[in-house]
Amino acid sequence: MQAGTPAEFTVDRFDPGSTVWIDGAGIHTTGTVDEHGRVEFAVDTSDLLPGVHEVYFRGNNGTAIGFTGRIRITGQPVISSDYVTVLCCFNPPSDGSSIEDVPVRLIVNGTDLTEFFGPHVDHDGSVLISIPVPNVGQLTINVVDEATGQKLEENTQTQDS
Repeated sequence: MQAGTPAEFTVDRFDPGSTVWIDGAGIHTTGTVDEHGRVEFAVDTSDLLPGVHEVYFRGNNGTAIGFTGRIRITGQPVISSDYVTVLCCFNPPSDGSSIEDVPVRLIVNGTDLTEFFGPHVDHDGSVLISIPVPNVGQLTINVVDEATGQKLEENTQTQDS
């Protein structure tokens, strides 16, 4: 979505009438859960830089629960800022082990940054990457499954601030 377009979330399974804490993407607020256990919230994206932004919803349904929503703002990453993206999706391991145990490497513009940014595969096979934008020009992000060689890649151009 373009910056400035409201990102709307509907999250349910909370206790009716309870409070939900909403944080992330420049938001720090609360919402009240309706009689159906649902809270609806729109995030103002006007000030968000290109990339992925996470919004966290925390509340109760007899026990503490939480949900994470993601907003992807289109556009070129801005130098001297952090760029967050999600690359999707790795195939589940053939040995039946958890997708979250897949060992991966992070390569940015040909440089291995695994040691510094330690990418981790989520339960759905995606990888959330957060890196500083080094300079203006081509930005190539690769995440490689060390066991199978499967590669996820994103190519983009950066822009000056």
